[in-house]
Amino acid sequence: MNSPQSPIHAAVTRARIERVIARLPELSEERLEGIEATLFEFGELRQTCHRCQGSYRPYLERCPTCRRP
Repeated sequence: MNSPQSPIHAAVTRARIERVIARLPELSEERLEGIEATLFEFGELRQTCHRCQGSYRPYLERCPTCRRP
């Protein structure tokens, strides 16, 4: 189950994605939008920590409970 992001986490996610997009070579607007959508999709994926069973976003953060990578 996905929980909604706080406004702070949403802003951090947006900033990270914008930095990745800025590093890409010149691509068409359509291609950039597709890449951005994929990055946001990965940013929303959650995983359960095997150590503490906490939920975290493995592509963007470590487990907030035990700090497992």
